[in-house]
Amino acid sequence: LIDGGLAWLGSCILKEFCVQTPWVTDGVLFNFPYRGQVRIYARHHATLADESALHQFLGVKGASGNKLCHKHRNVVRKACELDGDGYHVPHDCADVAMFQKETDNGLYHAADTLTAAFGMNSTVEQKQMLEIAFGLNYSPHGPLFDRSLRPFFRPVSGTRFDPMHVFFANGVVQVELSAFFAHAAL
Repeated sequence: LIDGGLAWLGSCILKEFCVQTPWVTDGVLFNFPYRGQVRIYARHHATLADESALHQFLGVKGASGNKLCHKHRNVVRKACELDGDGYHVPHDCADVAMFQKETDNGLYHAADTLTAAFGMNSTVEQKQMLEIAFGLNYSPHGPLFDRSLRPFFRPVSGTRFDPMHVFFANGVVQVELSAFFAHAAL
């Protein structure tokens, strides 16, 4: 069992690619017989994942937190203590214009706040309440908590949902279609 699980593994891969090797800053020199030396630069553009992978990689809580989506700062679980306060909107709100986009810095701020709380003499219950409120698990070995990755890794603007899994493999579309056909008179 690896302490930190896939969050730690993902952090190690990103660190190797972005921090410890010169791919991002200096490029890597390749020798091609037909062209000679070519310097190639690379950067991490996006992480493609479904909800389960984002939970394991970033530590986002999803449905087990009050803040359900790491890409929106004010969307919360319906009937939580924040629902109806004038700023937060419930997850089933049909008016998506009310959703405020989260920023990379906003998610890093949440990670920093959790780090500070876990470093203090907070009780286990207080720590759990903060994790639920931020919709984020404290994962000190994960990419959100590794400050050396921040110049290279964008946890909000650089993550993409895998539509095949989100919609069709145990996702929204599959659930809705299954419910429809279960109740349809064929």
